[in-house]
Amino acid sequence: MNAKEQLFGRVLGADPRLVGDVPAAGGLSLRSRSSDALRFFTADNRMVSLVSKAHGREPDAIIVEHVPDLSLPLPPGSWSLRDGILAVPGQEPLDLRTVPAQPSDILPLIRDYPGHVRTALNRALRKGDRVLELPVAELARSLKTSYAEAAEQPVLALAGRGEGPLP
Repeated sequence: MNAKEQLFGRVLGADPRLVGDVPAAGGLSLRSRSSDALRFFTADNRMVSLVSKAHGREPDAIIVEHVPDLSLPLPPGSWSLRDGILAVPGQEPLDLRTVPAQPSDILPLIRDYPGHVRTALNRALRKGDRVLELPVAELARSLKTSYAEAAEQPVLALAGRGEGPLP
């Protein structure tokens, strides 16, 4: 088994936008790491993710059999994405041009939009997180206006309050 297979297993697919839209993304900086995903930012602040097959598809994701266990260190050095090739220090390059396309734009449509958002927010507020009640009400009010700028401050008031590695 080669080093690439030990680190990620097989590459199962990639969002084709990583080949076409990011021809010279260059260096990647690690943003977060979890048991099923590695998230990087490109120099132009675009997020690129390596996700396990259990995690599933998402925009700008490379789907692999598994991500390295959290107890294992990642290869040091510069990770980069150029012309559809993901270079990982000390590993065989991953050619995203030859793996199955997993386009994120064909993910199943969300049903009951925006009702599902309202349901999710009501569920979160019922859990006792009343601190979100006022910011969510302010965002709802601002979205009813005809000015996109009206939503800027309410969105910023909510940013970072969610769960997970990228709230």
